[in-house]
Amino acid sequence: MITIGNIKIDPSYLYYNEYVWLSVEDENEVLIGLTDFGQQQLKDIINIDVASTSQRIATGKPLATIESISREYVLKSPVSCVVLEVNEDVVENPELLNEKPFSSWLVRVEAYDPDELDKLMDSDLMADQIADLVEITEEKDDLDDDFEFENEMDSEDEYYDEYEEFEEFDDEF
Repeated sequence: MITIGNIKIDPSYLYYNEYVWLSVEDENEVLIGLTDFGQQQLKDIINIDVASTSQRIATGKPLATIESISREYVLKSPVSCVVLEVNEDVVENPELLNEKPFSSWLVRVEAYDPDELDKLMDSDLMADQIADLVEITEEKDDLDDDFEFENEMDSEDEYYDEYEEFEEFDDEF
């Protein structure tokens, strides 16, 4: 397992983007799931809608929608495929994606063109991409820490003098 900060990357998987992992089970059979980075970004996952069994999905088309308390993520298919199986345990217990992102696959699919798998990222490329994202986040946090807020409105400003009449109005209630 590769670890960058608190994000884990499984070296035996392929990656479509920071959110989607693939585990090649057989020449054409692939498990697809949500990465550790993805589940950390989404936070508390509360609902999953997945394409149905036997549904055909083109590369880049929606395969699943993952809803968390804070937002919704549309997981797009990394390969053209037909859905062979939906992991009902994960659909019924979406929190499993937060608890065990690498063992909680969403769908098992049959890839139409195994050559499409060659276009995906390996774990090293994924690690580089995550490292860049983590670095950007850390730099942003450092900038936020260095930012000093200046309050331009203190009690001696003309701003308050212009609106003194509101104080009288508030006193009537």
